[in-house]
Amino acid sequence: MRNPSIPGLGLGRMLLAYAAAWVFRVANGAGVIGVLLGAGESVPGHMADFATAVPDGFRTMVHYLHGERHVDELARTVAFLQEEAPTPEEVRRAAAGTRSWLNRFDLARGSISEGLGELAEGELILGVSDVRWGLTHMPPRGELDSLVSQARSIVEPTMAYLAEVELDPLMRAAANASDNLSADERWGTLFTMVLLGSFGWIAGSFVVTVWIRRGMPSFFGRVLMRAGTRTFPGWYAEHGAAAAAALGLPQDLDPVAESSSAPSEVLESTSASLE
Repeated sequence: MRNPSIPGLGLGRMLLAYAAAWVFRVANGAGVIGVLLGAGESVPGHMADFATAVPDGFRTMVHYLHGERHVDELARTVAFLQEEAPTPEEVRRAAAGTRSWLNRFDLARGSISEGLGELAEGELILGVSDVRWGLTHMPPRGELDSLVSQARSIVEPTMAYLAEVELDPLMRAAANASDNLSADERWGTLFTMVLLGSFGWIAGSFVVTVWIRRGMPSFFGRVLMRAGTRTFPGWYAEHGAAAAAALGLPQDLDPVAESSSAPSEVLESTSASLE
């Protein structure tokens, strides 16, 4: 027997309920995955990833729809690194110069500190000697400024160029997932995924069931309830009023209390009321 129609809940409204349920489920699932693959480092950051998961997903789709352009960009980046970027040897030389200056500065500062301590203890000759050695061997500040400027001129153009290169979204997502599942962030990430996913599911269920279907079960839910009334007619005849009360229905909607002369009609109308 087909389900009886419900006033105010026609085909259009039921289709709207199914469409809204599908949208909520997809968006909620995307949000949960967005938390895992997002770059958030805190709860507010994970919430932002949850909220922007759908537009981020569309941007990723657009990225791969224009795959040829990104392949060309990658080829240009590789050519730049091979032809214009500094070689590893140049970077090592710049770093070695700065490291050498810092080592000499540390030795001179240590000698001065040691000499001052000796002077405080009354060892004048030794203290003066150590302080003089430290001051004599202190590397000039201008040398450090020159080394830093040289290193900047070598590295900064390359870093500026690479900063404008759009990374593959899958590579970025994989790196974010690895970071979010690291030992120090794993449980916070999983807790946020469960919390936001549960909230989205509850909010979606409320909108679909309460606002669109006015609290009525779905078509398949009604089929199952009617199957229950046909399978257990005795139970519904005895507990129909309690079942209606458990579903929050007013007692005057319980047809068992109104009629006992037509058991089949009573059960069918009880089923429709419960549904």
